[in-house]
Amino acid sequence: MKRIVYSLVLAGIVAMGAFANPVTTDKKEPAASGNWQQQIALHLVRPDVLKKNNPGSVVVISFQINEDNRLARLRVFSEDERLNNDLIRQLTGKRVNAPASELEKTHLMRLHFSTR
Repeated sequence: MKRIVYSLVLAGIVAMGAFANPVTTDKKEPAASGNWQQQIALHLVRPDVLKKNNPGSVVVISFQINEDNRLARLRVFSEDERLNNDLIRQLTGKRVNAPASELEKTHLMRLHFSTR
């Protein structure tokens, strides 16, 4: 008799477990391809100047994100004018999905270029 009662209790627990995690159809929208720093990195191609001279390099840039979520007022902190012009050309006007609190502020960002 105990075996039957335990079997019924176990069957009831298993049956209840099947409904414990119902499938929902509400899905959140995915994040817009990462944070805005990662979005900036996606716009970059390793400059030819760095391919020839520096296999692994770090370059610091400053910029603002305007009200249209586009990069503006870019400045590259490098002594190589070709590198500066190339990075400014690649990034000026590119759109990023930044929060409103980050708009119109001056940001500093380190760009890491590897040999990959």
